[in-house]
Amino acid sequence: MAPEIDKPPLWLAALYKPNAHKIAVRNLCRQGYEVFLPTIIQTQRQKQRFVQKVAPLFPGYIFINIGSLQNDWGPINHTMGINQLVRIGTRPATVPTRLIDAIRIRCNEDDIVVTARDLQSGQRIKMGSGPFADFVGTVESADSDQRVMMLIHLLGRDVRIKIPAKELNSATTL
Repeated sequence: MAPEIDKPPLWLAALYKPNAHKIAVRNLCRQGYEVFLPTIIQTQRQKQRFVQKVAPLFPGYIFINIGSLQNDWGPINHTMGINQLVRIGTRPATVPTRLIDAIRIRCNEDDIVVTARDLQSGQRIKMGSGPFADFVGTVESADSDQRVMMLIHLLGRDVRIKIPAKELNSATTL
């Protein structure tokens, strides 16, 4: 028998029932699936004040890694909280791993997408792209025109740089 070769992750998208994303995540995890539900922080007005709530980035959709269990997607449709898998014909539609990785890079450890305005002074970040790729810097501030002021160590000294927030899309927080 040939040795098992590690297969790349196989991601599927599923529709969850209205307001049932927490139930779906809990039950899919109990079944041994890796689940990814990227979220964002939204500010909403309630009566006379504003409150912040965590909401799914893609309302109604959840991503499930079935790994090497490529034909074992049937139980997902019968999971409490899940409505159905997204399909193309009779087969479940797969989500490119590159897309999942690109979204995950922008998330913190709680799967909340971090934007430039969420960066805090003193936070350490490793750049993922642009002219400062692989540099580690410390955030000083983020201004309203979506530029981030950072300190990086370059040529033996700390240098202040101002970069567009979009260059932090592939950065990781340390």
